[in-house]
This record gives sequence, C-alpha cells and structure tokens, in this order.
Amino acid sequence: MEEVRLTYKVKKYRKQYVVVIEAKSFNSLSEAKEFIESVFKKAKKESKPINGVIHFAGLKSVAESVMNPLKYWENNFIGSFNLIKSMSENNCRTIVFSSSATIYGTTNQKLFQEDTEINPSNPYGETKATIEKILKTKHDVSSEPISLTSGDTLCSVSYTHL
Repeated sequence: MEEVRLTYKVKKYRKQYVVVIEAKSFNSLSEAKEFIESVFKKAKKESKPINGVIHFAGLKSVAESVMNPLKYWENNFIGSFNLIKSMSENNCRTIVFSSSATIYGTTNQKLFQEDTEINPSNPYGETKATIEKILKTKHDVSSEPISLTSGDTLCSVSYTHL
C-alpha cells in the first residue's frame, strides 16, 4: 500500500462526538488498525468518547477491483471490519456507511429500493455488500444495536449516477 499520512478531528455534533478522518492510506492493515484504535483511545482519554463514525473510506474502481480483487478485499472489507470491531470495543454504535449501487449488479433498473435484490457482479460490489451484511447482522443480534440516531436504525448510503 502507498503511504499517506492521516489527520483526524473529533467534532461535537448534537452533544455527541464524531470522528472525521481526512486522508486514508497505510503501509499495512496492521498500521491502519493501530491508527483506528489509537483514535478511539485518545478520544476517550480526552473525555471525548467517539459516539459515531461516518465511513466514506475505501477503494472505488470497478475495473481495478476486477483486475486486483485481493487489494479490494484487503482494503475495503478488512479495513471496514477492523473499524467496526474497534467501534464495538469502544461502545460506539452509530455509523453511516457509504455503500454503492454496484451491490445490485448489472440491471436496467434506474432507481433502487431497500428491498431490491443484492447481486453484485464485481469484487468492489461484493466488498460493499459484505460490509452491509456484517452491519445488518450486528444490528439484528445486538442488544444495543448500531444506530444512526437513538432509535433502532441502520443507515447505509447507496448511490448511483442518473
């Protein structure tokens, strides 16, 4: 992986603390995991425990994912898994996850609904669909579910160009 230094801010939003990470790329997944864990620890130490994450990080080229699928599984899936695990370990249950319309595969459909069949046709879409599945499973089985607000809600943002 190429090296890019990361900056982050913990911002207060509606009496909650949310982390904003502004650049992303590491030499290794273990370095990325250590960074994420350090952000949660530092915020907790400063009495600003992180209550939510807006997750827009990830590789996003369908063509590249077909040519180099392991890169996408490593970065998008394992990176997201480590983030979700760190969130869980730090009692952070609020996430907005940026998914993709590629989870629906090749279709003539222009608009998608939450009940549209998920059928990705490339590694990029597979990683996004798998992350959504993990978030949904965690939400469904948790006594204190991942939520967007204080209610029982899971938010995953999927988008396409019209």
